[in-house]
Amino acid sequence: MSRTAKAFVLSDNDLTALNQFVTKGKASVRKINRARILLLSHQNQSPTQISLLLGLSVATVYTVRNRYTREHLERALTEKARPGQPRKVTPVALMSGPHRRPGPGCQLLDDVVIALPMKPGVTLKENNDGVARSVCA
Repeated sequence: MSRTAKAFVLSDNDLTALNQFVTKGKASVRKINRARILLLSHQNQSPTQISLLLGLSVATVYTVRNRYTREHLERALTEKARPGQPRKVTPVALMSGPHRRPGPGCQLLDDVVIALPMKPGVTLKENNDGVARSVCA
């Protein structure tokens, strides 16, 4: 048996906020799609039509609509925190690419390069941004 969509009405404040949000387009695609779901629902589009228009699943449409009804606008637009272990950020992970990795004899602490006893053939050279980088001779 298929689900039947209930009548969906946005408050005037939320309608204005969503129209401005979508018009600016400065948010993630997921947030903008959620805002479009709410706007199209307010225009009496069926969840099936919305899912076809936006290329989303019908379940997503129902989920966003239910979140808006239960928890209001801000919660309907944002994602839940995902389960799992928090990300681990190491100094080496912060420095992507071979040109940003500290060379032998250097250690990165809080965006400051600290010179350790240098090995022969390794020197420090200051970049244009004033940050010292190791250079192998």
